[in-house]
Amino acid sequence: MPGPASGTGGGGRVPGRAVRLRLDLGLILGAAAGALLLLLMFSGWFNLQADAPVADDAVGVGMGRSFDAWVSFDWIDLYLLATVALALALPVLAARRARLPVKAGAVLIVVGAGACLLIFYRLVFPPWDGAGREAAPFLALLCAAAIVAAGLLSNHLVAVDLRRRKASAGRTGPGR
Repeated sequence: MPGPASGTGGGGRVPGRAVRLRLDLGLILGAAAGALLLLLMFSGWFNLQADAPVADDAVGVGMGRSFDAWVSFDWIDLYLLATVALALALPVLAARRARLPVKAGAVLIVVGAGACLLIFYRLVFPPWDGAGREAAPFLALLCAAAIVAAGLLSNHLVAVDLRRRKASAGRTGPGR
């Protein structure tokens, strides 16, 4: 737990302590893109048309069946779920000031890029012969790209924050 706060805290106040959240816009955007990706995984990704001969008056002639990401993939859905979990967990860890061995933005870039490649692969090579693509995989590709962009933004904001801290430390150094 953090010790007593200095007088220059921000954020909400707890009696005797200042609570300062360290969230950046990149991590928040990554979490939003991850949440949207999770929602898209439950909508239709691929469809198969019914080719069986049916009577002319049958209901649903020419109708196919739509499959979501959970049914369409063997293991790619698990990777996408891990991507979503990381995108949602990193802002929480940043808010709690957890020390990570790498920058949170770098994690978003790597897992988001992997998700982009896997989704793109499945768009080019559907899981079944004759499977049609629906809107969800294209939107999921955009969400994965947004996670990569959020990681880049987070890394940029962290670098800018570090430069500002070094500059302010230099102005209030020992000679002043």
